[in-house]
Amino acid sequence: MDLLFLDSAMPADIQLAASSGLVSGVTTNPSILRQAAPTTTPIVHLLSLFELFPDGPIFYQIHARDAASARTQVDELVTQLGDDAPRVIFKLPAQFEWFSFGARLVRQGHHVAFTAVYHPGQMIAAMQAGARYVIPYVDRARRLRPDSRDVVAQLSAVSRPGSPGILAASIKSAEQALEAFANGAEAITTTWEVIEALTTDELTDSAVNQFRTEVPL
Repeated sequence: MDLLFLDSAMPADIQLAASSGLVSGVTTNPSILRQAAPTTTPIVHLLSLFELFPDGPIFYQIHARDAASARTQVDELVTQLGDDAPRVIFKLPAQFEWFSFGARLVRQGHHVAFTAVYHPGQMIAAMQAGARYVIPYVDRARRLRPDSRDVVAQLSAVSRPGSPGILAASIKSAEQALEAFANGAEAITTTWEVIEALTTDELTDSAVNQFRTEVPL
């Protein structure tokens, strides 16, 4: 099952994720790519991530002002990826004009996710476009709309069989991750630190230490 994604473009993080066996794929955005490789073009750095993470999807966010330049980015990346092209999932902003562009990409056989999703109507548009995922920003929504119902729960309420999976992003703690799953997220994307925190409990450590005390290794 694809449950845990790493939200990073740092090579060291990608290597940890690839070797762990716990991470299904990698999500990136323009800011993450720039932070990881400020002197390299985003596509060149992304290509290196495909080498470091040899299995599973990697998300690339189209960063363009119009459909024509976005189309150029898609074609360039697909050409350079070659056999790895089916692994890329194109992230598009959840805005009116990009839903149509995403629907065209889906009809052409590409995988699409809509990002910065905050409203159930955007979930419905993503369903119609044939997206693989919608990506809500959980912590950001909580901070900016503290009186609103949880964004993942809102999207889950309008989902239907075959709907895009809810890939919860902006997850800042293990508690937020678990809450997102409880509210209907199919998967989460977060930092390596949060993924590690999900696997840790003090009672587990205590039990293991007791076994080692009673039965020395």
